[in-house]
Amino acid sequence: MLRKSTCSWSNFLEATLQSRSEKTVATIILQLDPARLSNPDLDIRYVLPDLLIANSSGGLSDDGYDYGGDGPAPHLFIFLRTDEPHAAVGVVVDFLKSERVLENDLSEVLVAVEDGDHFRVVHPPGFSGMFHRPRRGIDE
Repeated sequence: MLRKSTCSWSNFLEATLQSRSEKTVATIILQLDPARLSNPDLDIRYVLPDLLIANSSGGLSDDGYDYGGDGPAPHLFIFLRTDEPHAAVGVVVDFLKSERVLENDLSEVLVAVEDGDHFRVVHPPGFSGMFHRPRRGIDE
């Protein structure tokens, strides 16, 4: 299933947080397309979450990975959990824009936030393409 992003991540998160009185736990999803990586080394599924968690001062935790999408090389989805979505999305996006991981420029990696029934692409800014929804969670 595919979704289009129609709002900024801060607006989406603000609306989501205002609609809830309890502490919000959100999942941040990174979609990596191996065809767009200069070094499509599968070790990135472990290295990238570890680096993001280390840079988050405890604001992120690893929530696994999955594969999905169409074509001969499936996309890699990395899942991160947070109870501070505003801060965590900022950490993730800033890191992706400024660091190379296993020789890969990740500045245009798609980042989405899933919180309950909501699912929105929050990076890159102005994204209007398609984000392949991962299989994980659909059958659980």
